[in-house]
Amino acid sequence: MAKILTLNFSPYLGYENHYTFPCHLFNSKNASYLQALRLDSVNLVPSIDFCGFANLKMLALDHVLVMQDLQYFLSKCPALEWLSIQRCYLKCNCHASAPLGRLKYLCVKNCEVDRIEFAAPNLNTFEYRGYQILIKFHECSKLKMAIIHIIGHSTLEYVFTGLPNAVPHVETLHVETFVDIPKIPEFRYAPLVFSHLKHLALRVRLFGKTTALQLACLLEAAPFLEDLHLDMYCFEGVDYIGSALDMIVDSPHYHLKTACMTGFRGNRGQIELAKYIMRNAVELERMTIDPRNIMFGRSIGNEFDGRMYAKRELARSEEARGVLTIL
Repeated sequence: MAKILTLNFSPYLGYENHYTFPCHLFNSKNASYLQALRLDSVNLVPSIDFCGFANLKMLALDHVLVMQDLQYFLSKCPALEWLSIQRCYLKCNCHASAPLGRLKYLCVKNCEVDRIEFAAPNLNTFEYRGYQILIKFHECSKLKMAIIHIIGHSTLEYVFTGLPNAVPHVETLHVETFVDIPKIPEFRYAPLVFSHLKHLALRVRLFGKTTALQLACLLEAAPFLEDLHLDMYCFEGVDYIGSALDMIVDSPHYHLKTACMTGFRGNRGQIELAKYIMRNAVELERMTIDPRNIMFGRSIGNEFDGRMYAKRELARSEEARGVLTIL
């Protein structure tokens, strides 16, 4: 019997034209051989007497219509270690009622769900792409890597209060989001922090000349951060630098060693953010300023100005203290 089964009926032409995966053809004997299952542009309608796949380790669903609760199907796959759900329509939210004791990797992208909730004690990597939703993991102390792309507008309050609650043990975090609220959020007073975070890569589109200064709260939200990489694209807007500076208070950070800012245009928020990091990161060894826009993968014509402002505003400042590199 086959250990790997792939059913790919792409390109996707709408769920009404899908082939329905034949769950009824599997019984406790032949289903036990299957270890990897990939479904693309297929309907998944497990019957109430579906026997499940006792030894299935990898499950990949793409453009799949799940007619029953996904948790019902997952409960029939107790050996699952790798789960990817992309561009799927789920009748209910993405969750599992029973613990997935062997699950190590979970990916949920471009699915219309309001909640992701799993109990997976061995989960170590989580990827998500979609709108700002509730993410909740139980007994997931081994979850050390998370890659999260928020579609649409969000706030840094969600990044620094919602995500620490969702992935409290993460050590490496990659986040991409679009922030368009030019004010300092109230999360700096919230008790939730990334108490284990060591490596943070943040890709963020910011609206406003000074919105980048919000990111100064990163050091407070992640007290054990060692490496910080910021890819930024700043849209111009109203300058609120006066009130923003009044709300950002210097606070020493004792673990950050390297920091990098790309997409540096030299607006006031970016300048003050770079100074704040260099001034407060006590153990900082290297601060890199790169005017190139990494997010778009091409030049957008602001590199010369960004480099000029960096040299004028940062290289000569007392905060530089020998750690600054301008590319």
